[in-house]
Amino acid sequence: TLRAFFVLMVLGGCLNIPNFLFFAGDEYSYGQDGANVRWFLKGSAVCNAHQWVPCIDNCLENSPLVKGEEYRRQIVRDDKNGNEVVFVLKNLCDGALFRVGMLNLGTIIFMILGMILLALYLNK
Repeated sequence: TLRAFFVLMVLGGCLNIPNFLFFAGDEYSYGQDGANVRWFLKGSAVCNAHQWVPCIDNCLENSPLVKGEEYRRQIVRDDKNGNEVVFVLKNLCDGALFRVGMLNLGTIIFMILGMILLALYLNK
């Protein structure tokens, strides 16, 4: 039983190898180069590609400030008019791709079917 469950989990992990390679590659987050991605997070969905962009249309009112995330917002005073311009840190990574989602969905379906078959086998 435990051996069959182990094999099911290993096969589920092997199905996700293309996602690991995608998240560790140059297509997503420029290969995760940089000092802020630890070695054990390589291949995960951690993104270290950011850009400061001006916040328009009262985006501060639409998203409350979460404690500990103050570094993601900077207020800059415009010297000419005296107005304040808010800059926010925008994530440049696009991990919401169709193929990533379909691979995750396929893995979930495989795992559910495997668990059902294992339960049926154990009930015999």
